Amino acid sequence: HLIPAVAPATAATTAAARQPTRYLPAAQQPQQQSQGPTHCNDGIPRSHTGPYKLSQFVFTSHHDGNGIIYHLGLDPTGVWNNPVDSRGLRVCASSLESGSLSMAVDHNFNNTLLVSEDLPFSWVLLDFGEKSVKPAYYTLAHRSAMRAPYMRSWQFEGSIDNVSWDIIAKHINDGQLGPAAPVHSWPVGADKAYRYLRIVLLPGGNSDGGNRLA
Repeated sequence: HLIPAVAPATAATTAAARQPTRYLPAAQQPQQQSQGPTHCNDGIPRSHTGPYKLSQFVFTSHHDGNGIIYHLGLDPTGVWNNPVDSRGLRVCASSLESGSLSMAVDHNFNNTLLVSEDLPFSWVLLDFGEKSVKPAYYTLAHRSAMRAPYMRSWQFEGSIDNVSWDIIAKHINDGQLGPAAPVHSWPVGADKAYRYLRIVLLPGGNSDGGNRLA
């Protein structure tokens, strides 16, 4: 269950071999994604060519109401609705074994869960459409009551064109998510703004040593 806070930001609008936990921010990562993940369609072409209005969202804690995903779901009265349902955000996934795409960003911790099939390089992609985001933090959450594998080794990636992908952060045997801590945030400090953000589970990268992304 993914809830990327990706804030603050400037927006235009493993289990296999147990090694010590290692998390590397973008500055220490090779910037291009190697072969592996399948491709998602590009979505609706942009109609706006600029200039863009810039907004900044300052991260203070998990689910602080300052995240970009949260902002996209607010209606004029201040009530939050899932931005996938209102078409303020598009979500794609490499596959779905259970759940729905809107669960990637929802706030409803019920008894259902988005889970991919057990295939290498499983991914979930966020398409911001006319907007671009420059993440400084991102948050992931897992429904703690559900029996599903936790992410351990994955990449957080960004793309301008859905073709060339930058590795914003790479996690190897990262045990931050678990039954006792179903939510965690990581600083990333991306150096550019992206239309597309993607989580890619590395082969064998969940807590069961498999490829299901939950």
